[in-house]
Amino acid sequence: LAYWSASICRTILSNPSNRSWTVDQIVQQTWIAPEDVVMALSETAMIEPNKLSDGSVILVRGKIETLVRAHETAAATPAIDRSAFTQTFRDQKHEHDARR
Repeated sequence: LAYWSASICRTILSNPSNRSWTVDQIVQQTWIAPEDVVMALSETAMIEPNKLSDGSVILVRGKIETLVRAHETAAATPAIDRSAFTQTFRDQKHEHDARR
């Protein structure tokens, strides 16, 4: 839950505050399963408890920012070291494995 929540927070806060989000858009940005997105949003109280007439819910940016401040390191820093996906890293790993 902590990883999903932090990923969702990073995604939402890295976009303009007036942007609307759907679960599918969060899924596309985070690669988290739809049911896990819904669970993370519900469990961390990032959404208003009342649904709108069309069935949608409201993400509360203030609640997201409060959650980030409470768990600053998890949501403020990327969970994945993107340099690990570079050609140099792969070459170094293959060299290391070949020496074994």
